Amino acid sequence: MMRMADRRSDKPPTTDELEQQLRAVLEANDTPAWVKALLSLVMLLLDDLRAENERLRAKLYGSTSERTRTPRAPKVTEPRRAVRGTTSKQASLDVATIDVPFRQTACPCCGGTDLVDCGIERTEQIDRIPEAVIRREIRRAKKLCRGCETISTAPQPRICGTGSDYGPGLHAHVLVSKCLDSMPLHRQARQYERLGVPIARSTLGDIFSRSATMLEPLYELIRERIRNEPYINADETPMAIQAPKRHVRGYVWVFGSSEHILYDFSPSRSGETPSRLLGGTTGYLQVDGYTGYNEVTTPNGRTRVACLAHVRRKFVEATPTEPERAGWVVELIGEIYRHEAEAREAGIRGTPEHARIRQERIRPMMECLERWLREQTDIRPKSPLGKAIAYARKQWPALIRPLDDPSLALDNNEAERRLRLVAMGRNNFVCVGSREAGHRLAIAQTMTTMCSLHGVNPTEWLTDVLQRISTTPATDMASLLPQNWAPLG
Repeated sequence: MMRMADRRSDKPPTTDELEQQLRAVLEANDTPAWVKALLSLVMLLLDDLRAENERLRAKLYGSTSERTRTPRAPKVTEPRRAVRGTTSKQASLDVATIDVPFRQTACPCCGGTDLVDCGIERTEQIDRIPEAVIRREIRRAKKLCRGCETISTAPQPRICGTGSDYGPGLHAHVLVSKCLDSMPLHRQARQYERLGVPIARSTLGDIFSRSATMLEPLYELIRERIRNEPYINADETPMAIQAPKRHVRGYVWVFGSSEHILYDFSPSRSGETPSRLLGGTTGYLQVDGYTGYNEVTTPNGRTRVACLAHVRRKFVEATPTEPERAGWVVELIGEIYRHEAEAREAGIRGTPEHARIRQERIRPMMECLERWLREQTDIRPKSPLGKAIAYARKQWPALIRPLDDPSLALDNNEAERRLRLVAMGRNNFVCVGSREAGHRLAIAQTMTTMCSLHGVNPTEWLTDVLQRISTTPATDMASLLPQNWAPLG
């Protein structure tokens, strides 16, 4: 009994101690061959589990930035003059004049009474006026003809669709709040309640659906235009669909260019969505390594351009287990991005000068990386570094295409940035109610993001367009796109 008690009180060996014991048995001369083979497999399994543990810990607790913290040469810039306070020239100016009190009829210093105006002291501050919801009553005058007793009524003002008791400004606010501010409808309902105008969540859902349905002609126009774009970035992210017992997975896709952005909702991640939207088109398509885009990146279709950021991400994940080799690749790719940043800051992106920088500075580094990838023959394929090397090798032909065309980006980060709004919204409203609701969300997300792309105030655009779209001919529909929009006077 004493032995059992002593054995229970012994502390279990740590992982490092256990690994040392296994290595000692593995290196012993009297260990049978079959035991060494078994222990070798156990050691490999420990390495894989340690790498996976490091990856998960970094994902949960580590920094989300993939940038390396290497010292850079300081920039020589002109010193800026300190400015006290913050002002915004875009905010409307409200002037409040405060006069000297009438009771102050004598100078506080000498008591003199001969006071004259000598100027105004100005200060500015940014303030916020609480939002307000108004109830508008529309009164249309009526005229009666005494001769024939015909009654003429003043024309109906522009309204947002038919059968709605809510104005276009409220429709616009609901869409912008959900799509650009990631605010679900139940939180919007609480806001309206605080403003003294309770609006049910279901009513806000009807407003959102009605607005998206009205904007569908513009959405279809963008869908046709995106097919003709010569250079497109694409990506996808999960979005759950509500179901009776358990949510099912759907996906939001984004296809973007410098002029157009299109979001699309699909119940699956198959290649059906890229084929439906881009099938039969030519040009460049920049994506990650997902095989769902293979159906449109064919010799007769679009030319695939890979993403250097995804390659770097794989090596960042391998850094905990292979800090020297994986870290060297991360540093090298970081140096490539520094040259790209210099071109961007100089305003020469896409120019012949940018092409020269890529040929003279970036191409030698990419060739060095390619040689290094071929030389790494002692890496286990299933290890994090082995997976990173295999991914880079597979993507290499598509990875170096931007070196010959400065109009192409080195990575697909633009599409990922456009999906962050969707991811933020997903964290708040969790899922969409149905496939049709996902389609309406894609429409609203497309139109509000298009406004942001072209520097148009989305609330003003929606307030105006939702009143005009039902009476605009199909031949003039392009005039309502954010890049062409001009509000009616």
